[in-house]
Amino acid sequence: MYRLSPRFIKFALLLTPVLGFGASPKIARDLDGVSAQATVPVIVQFASSPDNAQKQKLKNHGGRLRRELGMIRSAAYTLPAAALNALANDPQVVYIGKYRRSLEEGARSQIGGADHVDG
Repeated sequence: MYRLSPRFIKFALLLTPVLGFGASPKIARDLDGVSAQATVPVIVQFASSPDNAQKQKLKNHGGRLRRELGMIRSAAYTLPAAALNALANDPQVVYIGKYRRSLEEGARSQIGGADHVDG
């Protein structure tokens, strides 16, 4: 009977993220396959309300705040797709989903809704 060496198992585990197996469960499936060079609109849900340090981390990853969603401990950002995996590895990040503007939000932003953050 053939037995796998611990060295081989460690090597295989290190290659798993590189080969694309087992994408992070924190990243929505509809963000799979997005080009690393693309910029994507996302909603990032945090374990607790994001503080300034957390917001700075996103900014350091190239993120641009679109709007804060305080009631659900989240914020909408535009950020490089290449930053998604690094962001998913942050223990304060619960989930990263694709940002979709609702019809209601579109109507508010067209009439200058005060709750719209564009910075």
